[in-house]
Amino acid sequence: MHQLVHYPSSHPYLTLLQQHKAYEGWEWIAYSGLETISSETQVFILVSPLMVGEKIIAPDFIWKQYLQQHQPQLKFLNVSIYPNDHPNHLFLFDLPHSFTEKFQNALTLNVDWEPFVFGGIDARNYLKDFIHGHGGMSFYKPLYRLYSLIKDIFAEKADGIAYLETWTELGPDTLTWWNALCTRWRLYQDFFTILPLDKEVTIIETKLQQIEPFFAGQGAHEHLLYESQCDNVLQSIIQIIKTLESYASH
Repeated sequence: MHQLVHYPSSHPYLTLLQQHKAYEGWEWIAYSGLETISSETQVFILVSPLMVGEKIIAPDFIWKQYLQQHQPQLKFLNVSIYPNDHPNHLFLFDLPHSFTEKFQNALTLNVDWEPFVFGGIDARNYLKDFIHGHGGMSFYKPLYRLYSLIKDIFAEKADGIAYLETWTELGPDTLTWWNALCTRWRLYQDFFTILPLDKEVTIIETKLQQIEPFFAGQGAHEHLLYESQCDNVLQSIIQIIKTLESYASH
C-alpha cells in the first residue's frame, strides 16, 4: 500500500478527498511532526486555504519550504476548489481517476517550482507582520526593547548599583514592554497551529514561561531575574525569531 501524509484538519474538502475512489490503495496518515513521515511516505497533501479565527490564510509556501528542507524526497500537493493545471495541484471538483498517475506526474521538492495558491492571505506575509509589525507594532520591537532594558539592569548590578534603585528607574518600562511582547505572542497563537514550525514555537513558549514569574511579581523578587537567566532567554528567543524570519521571505 502506498503511503501519504496530510495536514490534519476538520476541513470538509479533506473528507471528500479521502473518500474519493482514486485513493484506493493509499494509506492516509495525519501529520503530527516529522516523525510521522517514514521512508515509505511518498506524498504530503495540504488542503488550503485554512481558517484562522476570522482570517483565511494559505500556508502552502511555508509548508513547501519546510518540507523541502527536511523531507526533500516527498512530493508536495495542495488542494483547492479552483481549477489549475499545475502538476502538484489537485482541483477538488475534477479529481483524477488515478491518484497514482497524478503522483507520478507531480514535481518533486528538489525541483524549483511554486505551488498554485488561490485566495487567502499568504502565510509568509502574515508571519512577516508578526515579526516586523504592521501599523507600528511587531514582535521584534518589544523583544529588543525588553532585552535592552534587562541587559541594562544586569550591567548596573555588575557596577554595584542597588537593584531597587535600578528597578525604580527602569522597572515601569520593562513591565510595559513585557506586556506588549506577551500580547503580540498571544495574538498569533492560532496562526502558528497551521504552520510546521511547532518546534521553534514550542521553544519560544517554554522560554517565555521560564521568565514569566519575574514579571508576574512586578520585579519584586530580584532573585528570579537571575535564576531564570532572563537576559540569556531573551537573547535565545531573538535567535529563534531569526529562524522563523527565513520562512517569511519571498
